[in-house]
Amino acid sequence: VNMTLSSTQPQFTSSGKWSTPSTAPSSSMSSQFASSPKNVQETPIVTPSRKNQQHNSQTIANETNDSLLDVNPDEDIAILDQLLELQQRDQEYNNLQKRDEEELKQVEGELEQQEGLLLQLKNSLVVYHQIKE
Repeated sequence: VNMTLSSTQPQFTSSGKWSTPSTAPSSSMSSQFASSPKNVQETPIVTPSRKNQQHNSQTIANETNDSLLDVNPDEDIAILDQLLELQQRDQEYNNLQKRDEEELKQVEGELEQQEGLLLQLKNSLVVYHQIKE
């Protein structure tokens, strides 16, 4: 037995349990929200006045001057020395690497020559053994 009393009151179902219907917003409420105007406020664009621009320029100039006064030439020279030393080490490494590559090519060439000589010796020995038999 399913008794329907009202859409907002609990109902007794055929399984013998009470169920509470969900309370969805009525169409009158949803139409009320749909018809309401959007409350969006536009933020006006504010441009700084001429006086503020001059003040900002002066502040930037002062900060630049202060940062120039904070420069320590000894630290700058130390940094430049380190950079120069790193560059010299890098150049030395590159030179050593090129020299090593050239030496490796030379050794590989010598090995190929020796391999060729060994192959000639092997062929000569094969011919010698054939003649000997």
